[in-house]
Amino acid sequence: MDDVLYGAVCNNVVVIKYLSDAGFITRGLFSNNRAYIPDKFLIYKPNFYFECYEFFRNKKVRIKDQSKVLSASFDSPQNVRAGQIIYGECQPTKNFIEEKIKQFPELRLPFERGNIKNISPQAKANALGFFTGCEFKEKDRNLNKFIDDLICSEIFTRVPMEEMFVEFISKGDSPQSQWKKIIDLYIELSIQEIKSDKKMRQSEKESLVSSVRSARDVRIENMSSLSSATWPKQLMPRPNWFSYEI
Repeated sequence: MDDVLYGAVCNNVVVIKYLSDAGFITRGLFSNNRAYIPDKFLIYKPNFYFECYEFFRNKKVRIKDQSKVLSASFDSPQNVRAGQIIYGECQPTKNFIEEKIKQFPELRLPFERGNIKNISPQAKANALGFFTGCEFKEKDRNLNKFIDDLICSEIFTRVPMEEMFVEFISKGDSPQSQWKKIIDLYIELSIQEIKSDKKMRQSEKESLVSSVRSARDVRIENMSSLSSATWPKQLMPRPNWFSYEI
């Protein structure tokens, strides 16, 4: 880690873009300031790799190959120059930092229902494959790590979803079988959300789960575009990324 980046993370919170081990660009919000993070996560400057505490993942992230670090940026309080932050002449207030932490990532729940980390490995792999264009195996032990990388990326806010849709359905045995993987993903997410609802009566849960499972029988017909792709009524409303436009 070079002196400039080390000075930045020691005196502020820094958004760093880097290449995920899965092959797509992700980000993290990093800091090495004991005013903002627990002492157990503090690090001394490593010479041959990048390592620092990341807020969303709530752990230290190590990037062994520093060439994978693509950019670093941070916001300064009003009338404070970047150099004053880097060299420790000024530090943002805790309120300033807390606001930056709340704002990262922009979409903490991009899938909009359920907890994606509590569904099957195959469904996780399908979600990652659809939104990143990379290939994933259900036996991969790093799926949850890659899910965090996906959530922290800018894919949901900067990548045209129509392009992701076209690329994804072009793989596999047929467009229909590929799209069914995403329907199955949302069936699992919906069921996980229903089962985790502590306020709902058991009889209501069983009825809703049965209804959601019936979405597996939907006949997939329209595949001309993402906006018009078949989506079961049992899984309505559609996720917002259906209609997102850059």
